[in-house]
Amino acid sequence: MKMLSKKLVRDLLASKWLFLAITVVIILGVALFGAALMAFQNLNTSYNYSYDKLHFADFTVTVKDAPADSVTALEQVSGIEAVTGRLNTDIGLTLPGENGHSLIARAISMPVGQQPSVNEVKIEAGTYLVSGDSNGLLVEKSFADYHHLAPGDTLILNGRNGDADFHITGVVTSPEYIFPAKSRNEFFVSPATWGVIFVPYDALAGLTGQDAINEFCVTVTPDADVPEIMTQFAAQAAPYSVLETVTRAEQPSNAGLSLDLQEFGEMAEIFPLLFLFVGAMTTYILLTRIIQRQRGQLGLMRALGYSRGQLLVHFLSFALIIGVAGAVAGIAIGYFLAGTITHLYIGMLGLPYTVTSVHWIAFEEGLVIGILPSLIAGIFPALAASRLQ
Repeated sequence: MKMLSKKLVRDLLASKWLFLAITVVIILGVALFGAALMAFQNLNTSYNYSYDKLHFADFTVTVKDAPADSVTALEQVSGIEAVTGRLNTDIGLTLPGENGHSLIARAISMPVGQQPSVNEVKIEAGTYLVSGDSNGLLVEKSFADYHHLAPGDTLILNGRNGDADFHITGVVTSPEYIFPAKSRNEFFVSPATWGVIFVPYDALAGLTGQDAINEFCVTVTPDADVPEIMTQFAAQAAPYSVLETVTRAEQPSNAGLSLDLQEFGEMAEIFPLLFLFVGAMTTYILLTRIIQRQRGQLGLMRALGYSRGQLLVHFLSFALIIGVAGAVAGIAIGYFLAGTITHLYIGMLGLPYTVTSVHWIAFEEGLVIGILPSLIAGIFPALAASRLQ
């Protein structure tokens, strides 16, 4: 073994606990970075997959009144993939029990026997609405969980001409209410006072006396010019008095999830850097002290013929060993943590589908941010050592 290699091993062993502590700090920083970045990628993929799987609307148009057969004509607009017409209204609801609690629910009409072509729902428990069952309804999952509702329970809907009993056929997740926001002005609403239900169109029209469509949900073809299609669609729907057009990005639930995901991504980048900064500063201090303690020895080595470059590489090796060891171990730990964080976060949000995969960019960036700060921290004391006379 060469003399400098022996010296490197001896110095590492002499300060092994300090080197280990610094390496652990680097491991923590890289592991948190890798886990958060991979979890962020998994969440983003899960969002997009859920929206695609359930055919989430690219935009929604609210009108005053439109006949049911208007959907056929509107589907002919160039660039339109599918259109679903529905009735969307608020209605009084009384929960089951002797002291049934009354609240306001958002009731959305659904076709019976088959899912709508836009804004499908995922059945979490029970079954979808079946033909011939005019008093069945679906309940959104977060509302059902809060009030402990299950298939078979009875809800009372307060209609225009009196109350009517409905039984729950299924508990569902809707792409519109993954985050149950009532509107952009009422973003955080307690499930104790508000919820979402899905009712057959004929039953809802009978309860409210609104025998018309007041909302169109639209998906467009891939790579379509959405603003242009929205303009054409609004012109085609003008006879029905267009009140509002909401894009997917502006849809309250999606906007809330996007903001939450953005904040998660920012935290994934910033928080681990604190550990890496501490690790880099500690590496700098440690190498500076070693060099100060060995000044006489290093001067003798220079007199014996060791070059400046050899001493520079020798002390950079300390930083490189710390960085590589911390980065490799941190990436391995981060990979396993990412799956746990993804499932915890998705379980908390109630996403209907979970997609996890290996994101190689996290491995590459983990190596860079683990090794680079250590090398930068080590290069200054290493240069000082190489300049000794």
